[in-house]
Amino acid sequence: QAFVLRPRFVALLPACRLANFGDMTSEGDASVLAPRRGPGLTNKTLFVVGAINMIDCININLLSAYVDEMVSDFLDVPPENPQVGHVVGLLIGLYSLCEVIFGVFWGAISDRFGRKPALLIGLAGSVLAPIMFGVGKSLPVVFFARGLDGFFCGNVSVARTYLGEVCDASNEHRAFNFLALCFSLGLFIGPILGGQLVHPARFAPSIFADTIFDTYPYLLPNLTYAVFAGVSWVIGAIFLEESLPRAARRPCCGGSSGSPSQESARQLRRSL
Repeated sequence: QAFVLRPRFVALLPACRLANFGDMTSEGDASVLAPRRGPGLTNKTLFVVGAINMIDCININLLSAYVDEMVSDFLDVPPENPQVGHVVGLLIGLYSLCEVIFGVFWGAISDRFGRKPALLIGLAGSVLAPIMFGVGKSLPVVFFARGLDGFFCGNVSVARTYLGEVCDASNEHRAFNFLALCFSLGLFIGPILGGQLVHPARFAPSIFADTIFDTYPYLLPNLTYAVFAGVSWVIGAIFLEESLPRAARRPCCGGSSGSPSQESARQLRRSL
């Protein structure tokens, strides 16, 4: 069955609804959109997409509880020194800057190779980058790790695109409400992880004294966060289904993939 919509009404459709349509052909002033069968929204899919959103938010706030102390240790100056505030601002802002800059890159990767690979690569990076940050012993290392973390979490826009492609009118409210819930939980969990788990050899010397966590006092909160990202990666690798068919993907060297009608449909979805 096909749906005939005039162009002025097509523009009113939300992007997540258009994502559920495949081929588009044009006849005069009408557009015909044939429904495309997607993987559908499952609880495991919702968990992975929500986890990616939460990971992004936790990443922003994780170091807020201890970053002043970390920078003052690296600079060997008191925390109230103005230089500490300047470096802290750059270190925190670097993550968001890289996330914004490389968001376009992850969108292009997902258009070329599919949503699932882009999501899984970003999750894998969210496992490695915070560990590198936690074992950093100098400012250049932690700056590099922070920027790398922002690079990998730039795929958060792909997660929202994926969710829009797998949901429909019956469950999109539940899906996007859950996404907002995960973001709020990240605002809450991030500072708690950073504040409660830093310097574990001080609050639990019988467990952490003379261990790697004594040598690297900022590792435990980052490692805990990395474990959560790793569990999300495993669930995503097993249960996440691809939402972008091969025929609808972009070629690697320009040109057009699929039929002209499919290309027109993709362009319309992106414009909205």
